[in-house]
Amino acid sequence: MVRTHAGLDPSEVRHLAARTWKGVSDGSLTSVPEHLRAEVVSPVLTYDDLPQIQEVVRDIRRAGAKVNAQCGI
Repeated sequence: MVRTHAGLDPSEVRHLAARTWKGVSDGSLTSVPEHLRAEVVSPVLTYDDLPQIQEVVRDIRRAGAKVNAQCGI
């Protein structure tokens, strides 16, 4: 479900429920090189979306994303 598009901003992934997740630049993440500074913007979610959130987080981690003190949820 998650796709990576280096150099494009924002990168969008449309979910089967016709909701869009976006990967956008985040200049506040100063501990990584500029081309890696990004965040994931989700659609409005509910408790029923928990399995989807878990899937997205797993995909992002498999792609090599890291979390540090500058990250939030």
